[in-house]
Amino acid sequence: MMLAKGAVAPSLATTLLYVASAYRSWVSALVSAVVTPAVALSTVTGAVQFVVDGRNFGTSQRVVNGVATSTILLDATRHPLKPGAHQVSATFVPDDTTKYASSHATANHVVKKASSQVSLVVHPATLSATLRAVAPGVAVAPGTVTVKVSGKVVGRAALRNGVATLRYVVKAGQSRLVSASYRGNTYLLGSSSLKALLSAKVVGGLTTSS
Repeated sequence: MMLAKGAVAPSLATTLLYVASAYRSWVSALVSAVVTPAVALSTVTGAVQFVVDGRNFGTSQRVVNGVATSTILLDATRHPLKPGAHQVSATFVPDDTTKYASSHATANHVVKKASSQVSLVVHPATLSATLRAVAPGVAVAPGTVTVKVSGKVVGRAALRNGVATLRYVVKAGQSRLVSASYRGNTYLLGSSSLKALLSAKVVGGLTTSS
């Protein structure tokens, strides 16, 4: 392309593509240069500013080999994004604005509830249930765990730091199947220990699990 004397070459157009992470907890922006002839992505440098639900999310992220990746997305209170649709946008600003133009992309980012897993341990005088989020979920687990012995509810215990403890003693000479279940909350799906039933046995006055 021939330019008249004194004319300035126009900035090369860039296209910003929104790519949601498979983990549903952060996003990537793929920056590609649309030029003729084509140039390598590694030659396009700059930064991408992510915006979540109308507010800037953190500082701008540098473009490395054509890709800028956000940190784990949080809401305005620094908690994980609640399940549902969130508007995420990204704006690319090139380092060399005389050579490349900026670009922008917007998309809905869908956050799903994380799966949870309950594990149960039988102690001599207590039943202890531990709840965790299945990766890549993040553990945010207030609530209670319901404990059943031989299919009957024997109590509910509040979760503290992911652990719920209920005082319960199996009578001597008896064996009972024990299970624990969690209903779920805003961030986590419910789960139970039904697939890993524990048998509480009292032998010589001591309760063991098997």
